[in-house]
Formats: sequence, structure tokens, C-alpha cells
Amino acid sequence: MHANLNPEVTGLDELPGKSNYFLGNDPNQWRTNVANYSQVKYAAVYPGIDQIYYGNQQQLEYDFVLAPQADPGVIQLSFDGTTKMRLNKQGDLTLHPSGQSHPAPTKYLPNRQWRQINHRRTVCFAK
Repeated sequence: MHANLNPEVTGLDELPGKSNYFLGNDPNQWRTNVANYSQVKYAAVYPGIDQIYYGNQQQLEYDFVLAPQADPGVIQLSFDGTTKMRLNKQGDLTLHPSGQSHPAPTKYLPNRQWRQINHRRTVCFAK
């Protein structure tokens, strides 16, 4: 799919608390005091395009963040085991045979007070 297969991976927005992983009997393999993050950034998955993963109400979601002049047309996705895809009335992509649903794409512009959803501008609150 022409994506960068070795992007730099960085945790964003460190959360309070640490995790410890005591797997197996070899203390050299144990991991302690591991930081937790609310988001994970994959830098330059495509030229000028980063991908950020995060949780949203027990769902894993992701955003593509494009630098100015980056070409969104290079972004490609594939889904293993899918034999048919369909868009529902809301513009969500449904994959068959799994029945998985992927929300319709949205486009956010930082520091603007609107966002574009399915080619329509919608007023939103800016942080």
C-alpha cells in the first residue's frame, strides 16, 4: 500500500500512572514503570502525513494529519478478508463478511470553527 513501513512511533499526552509487565520467569524480560499515553503518533506514514491512534469510548480510532500541501490522495487502506464493501446512508463504510463498520471520513481544520463532514460544513467548537 505504499506506506512507510518503519515510521517513528511516539506516545502523546502521557497519562498518570505506570504499568508493569511481569511475563514469564525471567526478570530480564519483565518491564516495569512503563508510561501510558492517550494517543500514539506514527510519523510520516505517507509523505507529509502522520497517523494518530486513540481510544474513543472503547473504540480504537485514528486520524490522518496532513501537513500543508500534502496529498491526501496517496492514503490507501486495505481490509483483510473483505469480499464486499458498502456505504450506508450516513456515509459509513460497512465491510462484508465481517460486518465491521467504519465511520464516514471527517475533515478538521485546526483553529477554525467549522469542520467538513461528507462535503458539508458543520459549525463546531474550537479549543
